[in-house]
Amino acid sequence: MQLHLPLPRDPALKRLATRMAEAPSVVTRNLAALAREAGLSERSLFRNFQKETGLSPGQWRRQMRVLRSLELLAKGRSVTETSFEVGYESVGAFIRAFRRTLGVTPTKYVCEQRSF
Repeated sequence: MQLHLPLPRDPALKRLATRMAEAPSVVTRNLAALAREAGLSERSLFRNFQKETGLSPGQWRRQMRVLRSLELLAKGRSVTETSFEVGYESVGAFIRAFRRTLGVTPTKYVCEQRSF
């Protein structure tokens, strides 16, 4: 699976995406709050973000979190540290999201990468 994280071109959406990427553990999950921050309605945020990136705001955020977690795991961070740093409230939720995206658990992914 090839992961990519396109940035929106619109300045307000790009600022929002950049903020989400820089601080995944502190950005609110509430679409209404994100929309207010971008100066848009929820519907406009969703529509415009998807139009510019090909992903909904939620899909984009999940993709960003997985990509960031790959960086952290490659640096030797534990699954627990990584899960909280990328903004999950529980390790189990992180493992489920990681497995849903990459087809394996974080630990198995790291072991497979080390064997190459």
